[in-house]
Amino acid sequence: RNLLQSVLRNWYSGAISQLFDELEENALKAAEAIEEGNLSKLGEYMSMYWQQKLRVAPGSEPETCRRLIDLLTPYIHGVTLAGAGGGGFLAALAKTSGDARKCEELISKENIPNVSLFSARIDRHGPVISFS
Repeated sequence: RNLLQSVLRNWYSGAISQLFDELEENALKAAEAIEEGNLSKLGEYMSMYWQQKLRVAPGSEPETCRRLIDLLTPYIHGVTLAGAGGGGFLAALAKTSGDARKCEELISKENIPNVSLFSARIDRHGPVISFS
């Protein structure tokens, strides 16, 4: 309830409207970074996006997420959260495949409850279609 009140207060002050413009601009820059294959810039924009979202709803970052972000920071380009109510999914972009493995090890070692790990890779070739 306090979170909603805070968001509404910010909305009526005009701060949220400007922030949504910044979120849109940041998303476009992130898309550019993807097109250029610039993963370090993409990570920077991911983290910036998360910080902007926290300005929309201050105090919405779960402690578990903050703990994970602090743990992984040396090994990642950036991080963001998705999901309602403070984030249900933390997405982190590892700097290297070795760093991704290190992140997996750290998460396992920390034994943080209710955390599942998923990994994904960036396809640098795109779909291949062949006819026979």
